[in-house]
Amino acid sequence: NGHYIDDSIYYVIEHLVPGMKMFVRVSAGNKVGFGPRRKTAPEFFSPTLQRPGTPTSLYSDDSPPYLSVHSPVSLKVHIGPPVFDGGSPLTSFLIEWDPLPTFDSSNLGDGSSFGSA
Repeated sequence: NGHYIDDSIYYVIEHLVPGMKMFVRVSAGNKVGFGPRRKTAPEFFSPTLQRPGTPTSLYSDDSPPYLSVHSPVSLKVHIGPPVFDGGSPLTSFLIEWDPLPTFDSSNLGDGSSFGSA
């Protein structure tokens, strides 16, 4: 079923894969049946590739990455993949650390974090 807004009808096609072409055609229906199909203009569209979503916990999509003590002088970051990969396979994670919650204590004076990998 379509949705009416200001005398026009639309339908949202959800859960598509970014980068994949999707062709669409439409026909109108009444009590007797559906009329001829007509392709949309443009004939196809593709959701664009996007940056991935926020990393999660390995244990729950609703939780952030988990931080634990690895040794007396090191920490371990347990990272889960984002719920949405942007339509492209993940290739890496950026991990930053800093003694301040503002992540701007680098000696470079450029507002960057203390360290990253």
